[in-house]
Amino acid sequence: MAGHGVTWGISLAHWDNLITLPNDVPKCFNTVELSAALVDSLTGPAFRQGLRRYQNVYLRDLLDPAVSREVLDHSKQIVSEFKNHFNRLVTRAGDCQVSGVSADFDLERALQDKDYASDLLNILRIFAGTAYSADCDLLLPLRVPFLPGKFKTEDYLTFVTAAMIPKLGFSLDIHPHETAGKELPCEEICRWLGFDISVMRFIYEPETGNKLVPKLIEPWIQTLKKLRPGIKIVFVPVCKDPDVIKNEIKTLPDLISSLKIG
Repeated sequence: MAGHGVTWGISLAHWDNLITLPNDVPKCFNTVELSAALVDSLTGPAFRQGLRRYQNVYLRDLLDPAVSREVLDHSKQIVSEFKNHFNRLVTRAGDCQVSGVSADFDLERALQDKDYASDLLNILRIFAGTAYSADCDLLLPLRVPFLPGKFKTEDYLTFVTAAMIPKLGFSLDIHPHETAGKELPCEEICRWLGFDISVMRFIYEPETGNKLVPKLIEPWIQTLKKLRPGIKIVFVPVCKDPDVIKNEIKTLPDLISSLKIG
C-alpha cells in the first residue's frame, strides 16, 4: 500500500442515523471519524466491538458550530454552562478512548477581534486541561481554501502559538475541488502550520459527481510528509445516502494505491 508513514482514515460523520460501524471497511483504514452526536453511544455494544480495530477515533464538531461560534457573546451564566457541558463531552470522549475532537470557535473572528481572541484563548486553555486529562486532542477546523485576501497562513500559527496549549492542533479541512486549476497553497500552509496539523481531511461530494484524483491530493500529502512523520489523512465523502458512502469506502483503497508519495 502506497504511503509508508501515512495513517489513512475514513469519515462516517455525514452518515445520518449510523447505529453501528460497517464491518467491511478495508484494512487500510485504521482511523475513523464519527459524528460527535454519537459520543454517548460509543461504549455501547453496537459500537464497542467495531471500534477495536481502529488505532484512532475522531469526533467531528463536538457541538454544533452555530453554538460554539457564538457562545462567547452570551451572558456569563450561559458561557459557564457551556464550559461545563463542553468539558463533560471531552471527558466522555476520553472515556471512550477517542483520539481527538473538533470544535469550531470561529478562528477568523479571533484573528481580527482582540477581545474575542482573548476570551477564546481563555476558554480553550480550560478545555485543553480537560483534554489533557482525557488524553484527547482538541482540533480547530481550518478550511482550505481560506477566505480570499483576508488572512495569511502565519496569522493562524500566531494564534495557536499564543495559546501555548500542548493538546491544541488544526484539522486542515481541504476542499480539493475548489482548488482545481489553481496554484495549490500546500507549500505555504504546510511550511507554517505543518507541526500543528493533527489531521489532514479531504472533503468532497460524490453525489454531485466530485471524485478524488491523485493530482488533487498528492501535493498536499507529499508536502506534509516531508516535514513530519506519521501524518493522518482522512477522506470525507459528504453525502446522505449510506450506499454512496459504502461505495466510496470500497473504491478509495484503489486511489490510495495509486498515490505517488514515497
